[in-house]
Amino acid sequence: MNKSRFKAAALLMVAAVFAFTGAACGAAVGSGSPELVSTKAWGGTTGGEDGQFIKADLEFSGAVKASEKAADQLRVTIGGSRVKSEDIKISSADDKTLEIEIPVDKVTSGVLEIKPVSEGSLTAVTDDSGKYAVRPFNVKTIVPSGMEIETVSSEEGSAAVQVTALANHRSITWIKITADGQDVVPAGTGTDIMDNAAAVHEHDFLWATNESTASDIAEAVNKYFSGKITASSSGDTVYISSADTSVTGKLDMTIYTY
Repeated sequence: MNKSRFKAAALLMVAAVFAFTGAACGAAVGSGSPELVSTKAWGGTTGGEDGQFIKADLEFSGAVKASEKAADQLRVTIGGSRVKSEDIKISSADDKTLEIEIPVDKVTSGVLEIKPVSEGSLTAVTDDSGKYAVRPFNVKTIVPSGMEIETVSSEEGSAAVQVTALANHRSITWIKITADGQDVVPAGTGTDIMDNAAAVHEHDFLWATNESTASDIAEAVNKYFSGKITASSSGDTVYISSADTSVTGKLDMTIYTY
């Protein structure tokens, strides 16, 4: 083989390798890449302890689709524990929204994180043409337990809140108390405290009532805000009051999430 033929053959080999690797790389981030614009997470059950699930809707700026490899390219954790990729179901809620569903038996802290396994690895989620991969994202949010409370009164040194909805899966509800809008810092520490909010455990959600939930909230307040706030319940209403002169102003109680 003369030099010119050898050079031509080499160029053909390079072109073939380039074509193969280029095709293997698939979609990439570019000018047409959709980006995440909002996330909504919630939990529930289809019936009983065994039917519990967590869902998260990821809305993007443009139309998106996910291939069967998408779950393998995502790192999903709940309360710090990683979810196996084979347990992750991804479907389209609409043209711009992917719905991620995960079966659970409990949600511990309720902190849900969703992100690519490694930077630049999310090639299985693309625009509708399949050419552009979505831009990398990092979701971190608290999955709401389903419990809801409503302020009945907020006064100097006291407040009353009413339980209006119940936890719909085995989870933690994070309760925050404020005085004139400023956090009352819990007296307790540990895993049952998050960002000045205290945990209300709803393990028996299937049998919970508004009245039992109000009692659970009062118990948690007395435990974690001991010496600062006292709490009691009557029916579906929780009553809190200042137990320390350092806690002044109008009190209120809310469910903490982000």
